[in-house]
Amino acid sequence: MEIFYKDEAVRKLRNLGPAEKKKVKKKIGSLLLNPLLGKPLKGEFSGLRSLKAWPVRIIYIFNPKQKSITIITVDYRGDVYK
Repeated sequence: MEIFYKDEAVRKLRNLGPAEKKKVKKKIGSLLLNPLLGKPLKGEFSGLRSLKAWPVRIIYIFNPKQKSITIITVDYRGDVYK
């Protein structure tokens, strides 16, 4: 399984504090074991999944055919869905 990061996700990760980065890295690692761990999103975010790494959300796409996960963005809950 491969994990890819969109440019926005990389930028947002750089801006997180050390504690949040550690939580996010741990959660992304758990996606390798279970890529369906995150909650499927609805509406305009249909097709994406959201994984909590409190107080941050990880928005990603799982592609089972390519066996890949693409991290779209990582941000605080109040900002991630804007």
